[in-house]
Amino acid sequence: TKLTEVNLLDPTRAANVMIGLDAKLMSIVALEPVGSNIATPLPYTTSGEAVYAGLIAKLVPYNNTTMKQLTGVAGFRVTFSDRQLNTLTGARYVTGKLDGGIPTVTDGVTAAAKGSDYVRLSTIRITFAAMKLVRQVCKPYLGNGFSQVKKAAMQTALNTALGSIVPD
Repeated sequence: TKLTEVNLLDPTRAANVMIGLDAKLMSIVALEPVGSNIATPLPYTTSGEAVYAGLIAKLVPYNNTTMKQLTGVAGFRVTFSDRQLNTLTGARYVTGKLDGGIPTVTDGVTAAAKGSDYVRLSTIRITFAAMKLVRQVCKPYLGNGFSQVKKAAMQTALNTALGSIVPD
C-alpha cells in the first residue's frame, strides 16, 4: 500500500514520490531475493537492485528483462499475489515472482512517467545503442565537405549499422 497508494499525510510513503517521478533512466526495484551460492551454505537475503543490474548487464540492448531468470536467486523474502504484482508494475516498480519455481522478473519497466515512450527498459537500451551507433558511423563525415556521394555513403553506413542491432 505504501508503494502504490498516495497519502500526503505520510511523508515517508514511496507512492508520494512515485506519483511525480519521471525518471526514464531509472528502474525502481521492489524485490528482496533470497540468494544461494556455493560460498555460503545458508540462504541469505540480498539487494534486488544488484541482482537486477547484473541481469541487465548481460543482456543485449533489444532484450528486455521481462520473464528473465534471476541467476543466483533461490526465491524471494516476500512474495506477492498476481494482483499485487500487477499493481506494483502499474506503479512502475520492477518486481519478481517464482514462475514454475524459477525466480524471474515480472516486467522490465522504468520509472518514466505514465504515457512516456520510455516505460520499457528495452526501449531505453535500444535508443542508446542506436544513438551510439549513429555517432560512431557519422563521426568520419563530420568536418568535411558533404557531397551527394558522401551523403549516400553515410546513409548506407547508417542503414547497415542500425540494421545490425535489429534481431533476426
